[in-house]
Amino acid sequence: MSELDLDAIEARTRAATSGPWFLDSDGINQAFVGNRADGRQHGLWEIVHMSGDKLGDLKPEFAEQHRDDAEFIAHARTDIPALIARVRELTPRVLEGDWETVRDALDALPEGAQIRWTTGMDNLPALAIRFSRGWKITGYYGSLSSDNIARDETPIEVIA
Repeated sequence: MSELDLDAIEARTRAATSGPWFLDSDGINQAFVGNRADGRQHGLWEIVHMSGDKLGDLKPEFAEQHRDDAEFIAHARTDIPALIARVRELTPRVLEGDWETVRDALDALPEGAQIRWTTGMDNLPALAIRFSRGWKITGYYGSLSSDNIARDETPIEVIA
């Protein structure tokens, strides 16, 4: 899968007519998708009746597919923003910059937050978990302060 351009997807989402959207179909002739459920003249777009065919004239499996496609389009208005938010939530955030900025960002993370960085020792990753008095580092018996980590270990990824 190629890299997602979440900013571009989010911009297209913001530019689209506000939602939620609805599917309005008489089940025989037409299917409309739009942001209001009170009729075509109030913001519904015809998406199925692009030819002279009527849904009733189509084979049942094709008519059902048109309704399924319309339902998918209608839900995209709320599904896409939810997916963008979830992907952003799961994407590690990189902390870099001057050490004071990184330290302040580390201090702002909640207890239980997890970070990682690559150490200078054979490019091994280091993992740390935030607790009330600093950071517990895997394979290290003591703890480190945000100050110590920020001065020596950038860039740092916030992974949870």
